[in-house]
Amino acid sequence: MTKTYTLLLTLVGLALLTPPSFAAFPFGGSPALNPTPVTKKQPARQNTRGRVPSVGSTSLLAKDTTAAPFTADVYAKLVQRTRPEDNLLFSPISISTVLSLAASGAKGETQSEMLKVLHSTQADLPAITQRIATQMENWNRPSRYHQLALANGLFLQKNYPIEGVFGSLAKQKYKAVVANLDFARAAETSRARINAWVSKKTMGRIKGLLPQGSITRDTRVVLANALYFRSDWLHPFEKQRTRLQNFTLPNGRTKMVQMMFQEGGFNYYQDDDIQMVFLPYRNKALQMCVILPRKRNALPALEKNLTGEKLATWLSKGQQQGASPLKIYLPKFKFEKSISLAKVLHELGMKKAFAFQEADFTGISKQTPKLVLSSVLHRAVIDLDEKGTTAAAATAMTLALGGGGPPIEPEKIIFRADHPFLIAIVDTTADVPLFFGRVATP
Repeated sequence: MTKTYTLLLTLVGLALLTPPSFAAFPFGGSPALNPTPVTKKQPARQNTRGRVPSVGSTSLLAKDTTAAPFTADVYAKLVQRTRPEDNLLFSPISISTVLSLAASGAKGETQSEMLKVLHSTQADLPAITQRIATQMENWNRPSRYHQLALANGLFLQKNYPIEGVFGSLAKQKYKAVVANLDFARAAETSRARINAWVSKKTMGRIKGLLPQGSITRDTRVVLANALYFRSDWLHPFEKQRTRLQNFTLPNGRTKMVQMMFQEGGFNYYQDDDIQMVFLPYRNKALQMCVILPRKRNALPALEKNLTGEKLATWLSKGQQQGASPLKIYLPKFKFEKSISLAKVLHELGMKKAFAFQEADFTGISKQTPKLVLSSVLHRAVIDLDEKGTTAAAATAMTLALGGGGPPIEPEKIIFRADHPFLIAIVDTTADVPLFFGRVATP
């Protein structure tokens, strides 16, 4: 039986397949691709004019201890599948959100394996669901300082019955748009409509997420997530200070790149292996973290030894050190990355979800034949310049600048990103990477 499955950065799509078999969709009707999700009426918003908000409320101040390990696990597998000269980018929060929703509809060992990949257990699932609901409420809140939007979609074969509990969870907690499509008789038309939804939610940055052939007549459920981030720097780089300078590539050769420059106080951390700086966006809780190996050819070794514990330690220490006087050289860059995650997730331990005879998604639908996960596709894009950053499927880290210096200005630390480095866009209120990747060839 044909298997199709797609997941892209800024959007993660999970396509679940089963042979044609129809019954009434319990929610009824064929809603449009962009209906307003059913939500409780919100209280009037307080006037925040004149003060800089954090990304989340105080309920998000508790650190997410699973985010860094999951990010490191996925990144390690992606590194194994790419050449050293390739740029890398993915959205841990986009992927984990879709996996969490799918895990909520899984049962038995299928669910246990999925949650283990997320560094969680069945007992953690209610807390995971609530955390995602809180994150979405905070991130999707309108802001004067940035655009950050996380959207979920549940696309179903029309007349295909799903469990009411799962449907309610998707709509109420994940704020998912629910739409009925005709995969069985109009697979390509359905694919185009899902791609259009993704494109709209990412402001046109992610187009054609689902490639031709990824939706077939056996597709019954597609779970999708779209993440969009756009913000100016709290302290923009001045365009007139950008110069053509050499950047050392992984093969040792050099190329001329547009190197931005600025100096000032930034949150900074260093050890024997790395220098790390946090560049805040206008919303100070969202920041870009740049992790630069001290040696020009040291990124492969750094990647090989990267663990969730080490990443979490770096992010935490970088915020604790306070502002240091820096001279920052950072190249402009723009790239996108498409990734198939099925094998990655399988190698991380999510095996039964992809096995026809063993997959158990009866929490989504008890219809026979059973659902099985067929593909996971992911795509991410990023565009960073003097003004700020635009990313589809993004994780942003922004740290506040320090106060005024002493009468005699201290010697500034040189942070020169003229060789391959790691990046993360992080919500520092919870240490959640929205985006993570590698800049090898700006």
